[in-house]
Formats: sequence, C-alpha cells, structure tokens
Amino acid sequence: MAKSTKGSKASRAPMIAEWLAGGLGAVLVIGAVAWLIYAEASGNGTAPDIEIRLGETSQRADGYLVAFKAHNRSSFSAAKVKIRGELRSSGSVVETVETELDYLPAYSSRGAGLFFQDDPDKGTVEIFTVSYTDP
Repeated sequence: MAKSTKGSKASRAPMIAEWLAGGLGAVLVIGAVAWLIYAEASGNGTAPDIEIRLGETSQRADGYLVAFKAHNRSSFSAAKVKIRGELRSSGSVVETVETELDYLPAYSSRGAGLFFQDDPDKGTVEIFTVSYTDP
C-alpha cells in the first residue's frame, strides 16, 4: 500500500499560511471599516472650519500683495471658498478685495494672495472667509 500524505507536516504548512493570510486580511478589513466609522462619528461639526493666517506683504508694480494661507481644520471639505480682505485706516474701510479658492479639502491648507492698491502698512489688513459651497 502507498503511504498517505494527509497528515504530514508538508501538507499542513500551506494550510497554516492560508489561515494566517486570511486572518490578517480580515483584521485589515475590520480595522478599515472601524476607522471609517470613527472618522465619520468624530467629525468636528457640520461645516468647514476655515482659519486664515496672514503672510508677508510685498510691493508689486501694480500695488501690494498680501499673502495668506487658508487652513481647513475640520473633516468637511469646502468648494468655492470666497475670501475677503479689508484694508482699514482710522476705523473705516479704505479698500476691499476678494478672491476665491476653488477647493479646500478637509484638514488641508491652501496659499493665496490679495492685491491692494493702497499700502497695507499704512493701516490694518483683515482677511476673513465670506462663503463656501459643499463640493
């Protein structure tokens, strides 16, 4: 009679490797699903949280450029983000300029700039978000 290889160590090795690979795959899938559920449940608010940080001011041939960065600190993306800059002097608005960011993903930053005709160093520059749409 021929020997049976059913119970040999050589035939068990591929079976153990298959079970380990399957177990690892299951853990990865369950972990990914759990992370997605957690990310959705722990979202901070229901709208983008956009913070504007002023950068440097530089003189150009056609005016003054005030650089800034828009930081989205939430898990919600924003499209068509309208940014307004106001140059104020003695409490009144001297000049208003606007720009629009096409898209600001969640937890990201975008740099841009506003061009003023008057010198921003002779007053106070305030830059803030005016509006956005859902992507």
